[in-house]
Amino acid sequence: MRHEIDQAELRINRALTELQRIENKGTVARAKSLLGVILLERGDDQGAEKLILEGLEAYRATGSTYAWADLLDNVGNLAFHRRDYLTAMEWYQQALEAAQAQGDLPRLVVYQLSIGRALAALGRKAEAAAIFQQCQETARQCGRLDIEASAALSLAKLRAHTEHSGTDVTLARKALDLFRRLGMKREQAEAEALLLQLGEQP
Repeated sequence: MRHEIDQAELRINRALTELQRIENKGTVARAKSLLGVILLERGDDQGAEKLILEGLEAYRATGSTYAWADLLDNVGNLAFHRRDYLTAMEWYQQALEAAQAQGDLPRLVVYQLSIGRALAALGRKAEAAAIFQQCQETARQCGRLDIEASAALSLAKLRAHTEHSGTDVTLARKALDLFRRLGMKREQAEAEALLLQLGEQP
């Protein structure tokens, strides 16, 4: 995993160099933000913040709205990583509204899922559950099976800690099935671990 992140960082750095030569400001800004996310995953919080915020401001200056939501989402991820969940939710909400304005459902559900996770982290479980449920339905409508599965797993985890009604097992199995079909190994392992925690065989 670390090797893959290092390779991705190397490729993005090379791309940044080439893009700066041709002065493609919007793409450079997006690449900076993405590199910031990679640095965040590596634990370089300071470097991540610098690039994510630089990317946001550089993209804002272009006046383009094409990938604006993605850059807002990355700032939200930075705040979430720092456990500033309220600030993260505010950025995610801006990202959702930007995607909504463009009628971009496949992107919108990503930010919807992020909002649900921030609400869950804040202890606002009823609101989080409603968002996860809505996210599943919207993701199904626009063909984002990966997000549908992630929302199902998030809702299963939430219910496992609150209700123990049996719906947590059903949701976890649904998520596991989708993750297996999509080849999402890390998420599959999370669903399997939850089922074991609930006393069920994956």
